[in-house]
Amino acid sequence: MGYMGRNSIFLLSVLLCSCAFNDATDWQKACNENDGEACLQVANAYYQGEDGVGRDYVMAAQYAEKACNMHSALGCTAVGQMYIYGQGVLQSVPTGIKYYEIACEKNETVACQNLGNLYLEGKGVQQSYEKAKEYYLKGCELNQGASCDGMGVLYENGFGVEKSTSQALAYYSKGCELKFDMACKRYEKLKQAPL
Repeated sequence: MGYMGRNSIFLLSVLLCSCAFNDATDWQKACNENDGEACLQVANAYYQGEDGVGRDYVMAAQYAEKACNMHSALGCTAVGQMYIYGQGVLQSVPTGIKYYEIACEKNETVACQNLGNLYLEGKGVQQSYEKAKEYYLKGCELNQGASCDGMGVLYENGFGVEKSTSQALAYYSKGCELKFDMACKRYEKLKQAPL
């Protein structure tokens, strides 16, 4: 059910930036001047092995954490992800969750979705459909398609909620409208299923 791979948050950060610098050295200078988004770009460069630096997950984690400490919600999501998967840091799901929670509180939707996934699947945490619903609902309310899809999964299967095809279809439809392909596929499949 995990919707985003290990590299996705770093790819997302690149898509969201207005990259005005040419290489990691420029980003490092801005980061040293307390620019959290610049620190996130340095983290991404180390994570991807781009912009004049080699791939180095330890450095990526350090810069992502620095970005988080400078109030970058994406930085918190990135370092949380690295703790979840043990990339550049000692794997610690509880620490990863802590960072995801900080990011989700700041309305960073990928963190909310990732928390929903962890609680739905019970990966590294005690399975809790209630917590999965809480995080998916927040992400969906913030217009993140994968979180709407997660809500659809809960309602389609009756995970922690009363099973409801109409609710599942509504959430899948919203996820599809938000360009999350899996939600479109689930919507069509459920719509065609016999009652």
